[in-house]
Amino acid sequence: MSKLHWAPSQVFSYLNFAEYVNLKSARQDLELCFNNAIRYNQPESLIYNDAKDLVKLTTSEYERDSHKEEKTRWKNERRMLEEIQQATGGTDAMLAEVRQTMQGMQEQLYAKENKLRQLQMQLSQSQSQLSQTQSQLSQLERLHAEAVEDLDTGRGVI
Repeated sequence: MSKLHWAPSQVFSYLNFAEYVNLKSARQDLELCFNNAIRYNQPESLIYNDAKDLVKLTTSEYERDSHKEEKTRWKNERRMLEEIQQATGGTDAMLAEVRQTMQGMQEQLYAKENKLRQLQMQLSQSQSQLSQTQSQLSQLERLHAEAVEDLDTGRGVI
């Protein structure tokens, strides 16, 4: 914002409309304005003396306020850090809960997979027994058919 020649009205306009982004910029413009008044006025003039006083006042106020600004910045940063830590703590708790839920779901899945394997084994055994029963039934049907044929032809003994 600083220019080589800076009029007081411009500085005060910036101050009134809060256009300075930080104290340092405002201080630089005020000091430029007051130093110009010192440079371009006679040492015995009121403007010269007022400008000297205003440079001193600006410097002392800046040092006082910049210290406050620094303290405020540190407080804000500390507060933000605490909020982040709290949010992270909440996130960590949620992660732990999700992990626990996932572990429970994995255990349930494992138990269901075991049950499915048992059922598959039972099904396989049942299919094997069914196959044996069908084979036995086929043998019985063949024997029955032979017996009926023997009876029909008279070869069978009663």
